[in-house]
Amino acid sequence: MNFHHYKDADKTYLGVAFAFFALGIGMKFFWIPAFLFLLAAFLKK
Repeated sequence: MNFHHYKDADKTYLGVAFAFFALGIGMKFFWIPAFLFLLAAFLKK
């Protein structure tokens, strides 16, 4: 697994993921896209 320095795109992915997690507190359904965005932020090449 490659870890890289954060760029603007990564911060955007993380921002969207945290927004979905905030919604997920009320509706657990939103945890699914939040997890996908976190994976995209950490694993994208």
